[in-house]
Amino acid sequence: KDTVKLDQEWRLQYNLDAVAMTDSTLTAGWYEVTIGQKQLATEKTLYKYGGTGKHPGWIEGEHPSEAEGIVERTVWFTTVDANTKGASTKVYIRNCGSKYIYYLRPYSNNYFYAIADNVCQQGSYQEVDQANSPYSTPSELTLPAN
Repeated sequence: KDTVKLDQEWRLQYNLDAVAMTDSTLTAGWYEVTIGQKQLATEKTLYKYGGTGKHPGWIEGEHPSEAEGIVERTVWFTTVDANTKGASTKVYIRNCGSKYIYYLRPYSNNYFYAIADNVCQQGSYQEVDQANSPYSTPSELTLPAN
């Protein structure tokens, strides 16, 4: 059976300008991420959207090796408090060698599965400090030395 492409830019973890962020109408099935880093966000990669009314989901745990086959993982959705895990659901992941595929189910309004992305490659993002809190102004951002 074929997978469905998960390629909506509003899913990219640094895309804070998007409006339509919900997986309440998602059809249950196998999905392949085809944009960003080509995988769903993990706790290590996700910027928490505390206080925005948007609830991106991130995978707890590592993506599987090819030898592990299909594994179950928990997706946690952020809350108003960016440091607190909110609602959760189970997903299934398979490493197909050159890509990961995910078995996803629909979830509540304003909740969505976020796609891992590199902040340097995404044009629409909000600058954040080391604690993943938004800066009050871009002038506070200190770039690392080359």
